[in-house]
Order: sequence, then structure tokens, then C-alpha cells
Amino acid sequence: MSIPKAKRSTITDLVVAPDRWDFYPAVERSVLTSCKFNNLSSSTKIQRSVLNNVTVESASGSSNIERCKLTGCIVSDSGIERCDLKNCTLAEVNHIERTRASNTRLIGTGHIERTVLEDSDTLGKSAIERSTVKRSVIADSSRVTRSKLDGVTMNKSRVERASLKDCDVTNCNISRTNFSGMILKYGIWENGNLVGRTCNEEVVIKPKAAEMPPDQTSRPPEQEVGETNRTFHTEPTAESEDSSPIYTPRTLSPAKEHSPAAEEKMAATIPAGEYSSVTGLMDDGHEFPYDSYDGPEINPPPYEG
Repeated sequence: MSIPKAKRSTITDLVVAPDRWDFYPAVERSVLTSCKFNNLSSSTKIQRSVLNNVTVESASGSSNIERCKLTGCIVSDSGIERCDLKNCTLAEVNHIERTRASNTRLIGTGHIERTVLEDSDTLGKSAIERSTVKRSVIADSSRVTRSKLDGVTMNKSRVERASLKDCDVTNCNISRTNFSGMILKYGIWENGNLVGRTCNEEVVIKPKAAEMPPDQTSRPPEQEVGETNRTFHTEPTAESEDSSPIYTPRTLSPAKEHSPAAEEKMAATIPAGEYSSVTGLMDDGHEFPYDSYDGPEINPPPYEG
């Protein structure tokens, strides 16, 4: 089956929608396998490229792909030249050249050249040149030149000849400076020194708060309960650390057992009888073990009537 507007190309399993002459792109010296073309036109050109499982779509018919290798990608209204892209999404990219990218989104970006991108997002007219960007988000017209970024979130910033790792950067200019694990806002850094600020806001530079491991979460203090005179401890539930604490009483130690001789010595047997209406004491002549006395009889002192 011949493909309209295709020259010196190998095309397998191609789907074009709508399936009309005007919606076929110009294909030259390329290899296309399991691809889909949606709403393209003759102004879309694919030259000297290898496309495998790629979807190319356009609202304006302005996509161009030249000397590229694309695998598992979605391309919309973008210009791509001499690139190796795998599992990427490109939409309204101004121009991307001599770049290698994997698992990356490029949405509405500016010029991207001679860059390595991995697991990253580049959004909002941001531009990157001669840099390595991994696990990062570059947005809001940011510009990165000759830098290395790893785990960075960047907004409205410019970075040149810098190395940033695990940083959040907002509205900053950074040149020839290295940062790791920092939150940076509104500052201008050159050669490792803070030399100014980008707006009227106070410059922010502070370390990112490290997450505390679950096994080192601080335990709440013991709470004393006065009415029951018992101490309770709060312990986290096994299902979730965020659930309400369960209060369990501390186990009280059993009373110490005494020998029969000690119990006989300590016990005071209450005799049966009546209490005296005058003294309030037992008045039945019962002798307690501690009432016996073998000494001389002592007369009571005389009382004056």
C-alpha cells in the first residue's frame, strides 16, 4: 500500500485521521512503525527520522521532525531536530534541538538545546541550554544555562553555570553557585555570594525541613489522673500514626505478701464488745498483746477535787 507524500520511507501500521490526502504529512527517508497522525497537513514534515509508536497531532499543522529518533512519544505543534526522545510528551514546543530526553513533558516551552532531560517537566516558555536536568520541574519562563539540576522545582528564575540538588527556587538569579537541600526565594547569588535581590521581598534562604522517620516520632508526655491515682500512657495505633492515641493504664505491681508471723504481729484483732460512753474505748476487759505489764504497780497521781 502506497502512502501519499512519502518518499524513500518504510512505513508500517500507520493511522491517519481524517484519512484524506490533505491530512497526510510530507515524509522523507524515514522509518515509521505503529504511528498515528491526527489533523496534520502538508506543512508537517518528517525527514530522516525513526518513529516507533508515536502520535503526532496538530491544530495548526506546524509540527516538524527532522533527523530524530522517537519512541512512545506524543508530539503536538512542535519543532524537533536531531533529538533522541523516549516516552515523552511535547506540546507547542518552540524548538528542541540536539537533546536527549526520557519520561519528560515539554509543554509550551521555549528553546531547548543540547540538553539531557530525565523524569522532568518543562513548562511555561522556559528555556534550557547545554544542561542536565533530572527529576525536576522548570516553569514560569525560567532559564537554565550550562547547569546541573537534580530534584529541583524552579519558578521565574535564571540559573547559569550552577549546580542545584533537592532545592525549591522561586524568583532567583543564580550564577556559578552550588546549593543542596535549600529553599531559595528572591535572591541574587554570584560566585557563592548573595549580592542582591530580585524584588522588594526579603530574601529567603533556609534548609528544607527533613521528614522525621516514623520510628523516631516523639511520644507525648505522661498524663496524671488524680481521681484514680493512676498513670496513663499514649501509644500510637498499629494502623496509622495519625490516628487518635489509645490510652492504656499502667499495670500496678501486686501487693507484697507477708509471712503468717508478720501478719499476726501487725494485725490488731478487734474484740467483740461495747464502747464506753465516757472514754470511747473498748470496755470489756479484753487484753491485747501489748496491754500486758509486769512491772511494779504505779498509783495514779492525786487529783484535787
